Amino acid sequence: VARVTIKVRRKTELPPDSNDPRVDGDGRKVLEDSLPKMSYKHSLMVTLLWKTNSPFQLMDLENDYFLVRFSEEDGYNNVLTNGSWVIFGQYLTVRPWSSDFSMNQDEVRVQVVWVRLPGLSENYYSSCILKAIGKAIGSMVRINENIVSATRGRFARLAICVDLRKPLISKVRINGHL
Repeated sequence: VARVTIKVRRKTELPPDSNDPRVDGDGRKVLEDSLPKMSYKHSLMVTLLWKTNSPFQLMDLENDYFLVRFSEEDGYNNVLTNGSWVIFGQYLTVRPWSSDFSMNQDEVRVQVVWVRLPGLSENYYSSCILKAIGKAIGSMVRINENIVSATRGRFARLAICVDLRKPLISKVRINGHL
């Protein structure tokens, strides 16, 4: 159904996490080679990081990239929009698959972000208007379900894919208002 790529990024040096299986009782990191090898997919499942019931396939690529193929749209949307994901002290940068993706590319150029639209008039709380606003900012990924049904809060939240090489849009003009 859908594919994403993941880039593993190391956190800046922080004190060892006592919940990390690579940290011994004295708070020291043990050598990687002394641990039993666990596949990346199993470590994701063991920690229930993504909490998805949707089956997925994980392919280990070069340069710390992984390709994930989801069989259901719900799992794809969950993983794409419910992060920041950290596993064993490593950041996972998740983004939609792109045909121009290269494993040699080391920088993250596109990222899914949540955009909040506070103070939006009630007239604009429809899926089609919110999608148009989102497309003005970047590539639309998802609208917070609570917004359309108006069950919680009075601000719109949109998940949007933004190109980090371009200037970020801080304000959107709607009918002459910012």
